[in-house]
Amino acid sequence: MPALVDGSHTGARIAAALTSGMEAYSLDEKLFYIVSDNASNMRKAFDIMKAIEETVTADDDNGRDDGNHFAFDDEQL
Repeated sequence: MPALVDGSHTGARIAAALTSGMEAYSLDEKLFYIVSDNASNMRKAFDIMKAIEETVTADDDNGRDDGNHFAFDDEQL
């Protein structure tokens, strides 16, 4: 089971906990939305996750789009 956030709830620690949980339960292809408050630490966590996702997508993409991309601050939602 993924660890809870120990210590300060910084954006980096929240991002690590969310990513760990998503990987532990194979949710990366099943999770479409994450709803949270607009706290600065949550926004930072999602910025970190977005940067990681963009790096992984750029490395793995090779010009194809498999549809597995995060959407952050989607105005249509």
